[in-house]
Amino acid sequence: MDIKSIKNKKNLRTKEEILKDLRQENHPNPEIAYEQLIKIRSDFDHNEEKQFMVSFLNSIGNKVDRFKMVELLGQKKQSNSDLQDKLNKKQPAVSHQLKMLVQDGIIQGEKKGKYTYYSLNRLKFEDMANILTKWIDEASNWFGELSA
Repeated sequence: MDIKSIKNKKNLRTKEEILKDLRQENHPNPEIAYEQLIKIRSDFDHNEEKQFMVSFLNSIGNKVDRFKMVELLGQKKQSNSDLQDKLNKKQPAVSHQLKMLVQDGIIQGEKKGKYTYYSLNRLKFEDMANILTKWIDEASNWFGELSA
């Protein structure tokens, strides 16, 4: 078992803890409610569109610099040097964040001479926009729109 698995197990509540909370909330049938919660988790974990959203948002939101890079790359192609200057960061830090964005498919690099110029991966953003639009359309719990 790796460290990540151990950490995730520490963050998860046990069935007993969840049932205890459901009983304290005077839920009419805690066992059925627990099974429904497990199904919701499983459905979420196996929904490719929702997993895509999680991955995409984690990619650009993991570090403030990544979101700034995406914003700058939305304006025009930029090299590592361009981004270093605009972000006031050293080369290793910028290179690492660029590498993560490339690995996640958020941006693409194009080699020109000794420099690589980066730009956004339009298809990835279009996929995210389509999935997010669908999610918004399917959501029903909007503030101010609920009927008691």
